Amino acid sequence: MASFDAPNKIITGLQLLNAGIIDRETLQQEMDGLENLTQINERITKQKTEDILYQMLLQQSQQGDKAAMMAVVEIYNNPKDIGKVLEKFFSASGEEPSPEEQALMQQQAIQQQAGPPNLAALLGGQVG
Repeated sequence: MASFDAPNKIITGLQLLNAGIIDRETLQQEMDGLENLTQINERITKQKTEDILYQMLLQQSQQGDKAAMMAVVEIYNNPKDIGKVLEKFFSASGEEPSPEEQALMQQQAIQQQAGPPNLAALLGGQVG
């Protein structure tokens, strides 16, 4: 691809990649200005893995997993820490919950012990 200008080189390279004629690393090596391909490919792998783990986390939270819901909220509040949150969630088996997680679990346990709210008590004894 040495005789192509930059835009044509990119288009031709992508066509060859999509056709399975060349691999991604060959395309990267032929692109002018790309340096440190090892670091670039590590970042690509990390991003793909992060996307997969995030989708798994979302799926678990939609199925009612309280820890997954809390992890999603934590990512919402601190999106730059997504890697740390995902690592904590997926390697957290056997770890102690954070103080926030403990407080939420205690609150849920109290609500479950109390049972469903008494409608008459909520209305102040006035029914009908």
